[in-house]
Amino acid sequence: MFQLLLDMKLQVEQGAVSLAARQQAEAEYTRLLQLGWDSNPQVLSSGQRGRKRRSPPQNVLRRLSDYRDQVLAFWQHPRVPFDNNQAERDLRMIKVRQKISGTFRSLHGAHLFCNLRSCLSTLHKQGIRIFDALSSAFANRPILLPTP
Repeated sequence: MFQLLLDMKLQVEQGAVSLAARQQAEAEYTRLLQLGWDSNPQVLSSGQRGRKRRSPPQNVLRRLSDYRDQVLAFWQHPRVPFDNNQAERDLRMIKVRQKISGTFRSLHGAHLFCNLRSCLSTLHKQGIRIFDALSSAFANRPILLPTP
């Protein structure tokens, strides 16, 4: 499965993917999921009440099945990134702030913090030095970002 997803990523990076290649890759995804379920059947233990515990491979298989559209979003929509590393990095500062201070003092303060972090993240992604942008903003010379 890992290799299939990396191959799909490479195909997307190389350009437009044909309909036949899409169908073949998605069929292989389905085949590998079924192979995983066949290799890791759920063992029912007698005498237990409640939901049966799943093994780690079963948890991964369930997520790959349940969230198939989200896992393959990069395949259907080329502008969607293959991983969510940037999104995780953008959220990390907020979580660190919550861990250190416990919470934000007001909803307004949380909104201001998020707006500032969003602006700084955008500047970084555009390759603009944050110090230069902040200096320009305080000098009343805002930086105009390029339009997509």
